[in-house]
Amino acid sequence: MRFNRRVSLSDLKRKISTKIASRCGKQMLRLFYKFLVSTDPLKFSEMELEDDDDLGTMIAIYCPPEIENPNSIKLFMEIAEPDPIQVVIPASQRSEIDFDLNIS
Repeated sequence: MRFNRRVSLSDLKRKISTKIASRCGKQMLRLFYKFLVSTDPLKFSEMELEDDDDLGTMIAIYCPPEIENPNSIKLFMEIAEPDPIQVVIPASQRSEIDFDLNIS
């Protein structure tokens, strides 16, 4: 998914959440990225995207303005199954509908 450098975090989260919900019916709990913290290629740290400043920092690291073809950014998210909803209709609000299945 491509995004504009001037996108707000709330817009980015909304777009990602909408895609996740429409494709698999799940809910995004948090959005983060990982970055290398040492010369050891296996040591990463997570940075949760909580506000527009965090998003700006991520873009500055991976997409500096002087680079024409910036590195891709891998975003990670924690997702959860939505809680099932039980709808209870009180007996006083129920109505019966009769269907005549005899076709003449």
